[in-house]
This record gives sequence, C-alpha cells and structure tokens, in this order.
Amino acid sequence: MLVPAWGDLSRRAEASDAELDRVVFGSLEAGTSSFNTSGFKIALKESGPALIVSLGGGARRERIGTVDGGTAEIGRTVATASGVLGYQWYREEGVVGLFAGPEATLTIVSDGENFVRRTVRTGLRVQAEAWLRPSEATLFQGSLVAGTARTSVWARAAGGFRLKETYLGPEIGLYADATGYRKWFFGLHVTDLAIAGLHLRLSAGGQVTPERQLGPYLGLATWREW
Repeated sequence: MLVPAWGDLSRRAEASDAELDRVVFGSLEAGTSSFNTSGFKIALKESGPALIVSLGGGARRERIGTVDGGTAEIGRTVATASGVLGYQWYREEGVVGLFAGPEATLTIVSDGENFVRRTVRTGLRVQAEAWLRPSEATLFQGSLVAGTARTSVWARAAGGFRLKETYLGPEIGLYADATGYRKWFFGLHVTDLAIAGLHLRLSAGGQVTPERQLGPYLGLATWREW
C-alpha cells in the first residue's frame, strides 16, 4: 500500500510549521489470496526527498502441474521487507513521487502436509505514486510497485468524486509475478474517511485469479501522521 503524501491540500495549508511529514500506514487485502503491509513514510512538506520503509506478508493457494501430467494444490506464503528512497514533486493539483531501493523476500511453499521449499531472495524495488485532484470535486490515485526479488508487479488506478470530506469512485488493479500467477481486481473505493486522526480507505469488488474464477475481494488501508 502506498500512503498519500498530502491528504486534503487545504488541511496541509493549516498544518504545523514542522518541516517533515511523518506518516505510519497499514493495509490489508483479502480475497482468494491475502496480503498485508505496514510501515512508515518520512517526507518534506515541499518538493524534495522522501523515504518509505515497509514490511509485508501474504498467503495464497495455487494449482501447479505435476510430472505425471496432473495437477496439485500448494500453499505459498511470502514475507517482504523494503526501504525505498526517492523524490516527491508537489504541484497545485497534488503530488507525484518516484522511489527505488532494496527489497528482500522469504517464500515458503508447502503441499499442505509436508514442507516443500523455502527461498530467500534480494533485489531492487521501484515505486511510483500519484495523488492528484484535477478539480476540487475529483481525485485520481495511481500506484505502481515492481521488484526483482520475486520478479513481481502490483499496480492500481482509482478515480473519485468528492462527497463532503471523502471520495467515492471506481478502482482497478493487477498483481503478477514470475510464478505465472495473475490477479485482476476491480471495484469501488471510499477514500479519506477520517476518524480521530486516523484516515481510512475502504475497497470492495471482484477479482479474477489464474483459474479465471471470479471472486470477491475486500481492502482496507489506514494512515496517520505522527
């Protein structure tokens, strides 16, 4: 999950005189597969460098081919860690950021009864994010995360229309990695719900997995300044 670097720009203008934005964040995606992420972001309150550090983990079930021509079901559990440094450009419409840095993954594959394989890999992660308001009543979010540790890519794009202090609209996204696993998701989101200083994004919709099965998914993202 990529945390917004600005929130409501009108609220930023009323912020304290501190030179840094410091945000903690967390997210959870649940469906036929699940993944959670938590971490923190430190950035200037104007165009300049920014740092994102995150930890994550998830699990999914897969069907793979066997040597006798059949198929077998396995479970894949993954833990990730990354630290990316980059630059953010603030504009009147919002903010755009580009980041890069190291990542590491631990993958455990099991057939449900016996341990099969454990793999640790390191690599390079590249991230891009955009939080823009084309007008006072609209929102655009775009996120891209690509890494070489799993040869994976995750992307999400969302639009929204303002409803009081929140935004409601459609979202679409994709996850893919070198194992051949692909997942498309599409649905609706409500972004920037504020509760006692905690900001929320709720998502719900459908997802299509490698077996071309359509199933539901739910998403929750949170962030808070510290």
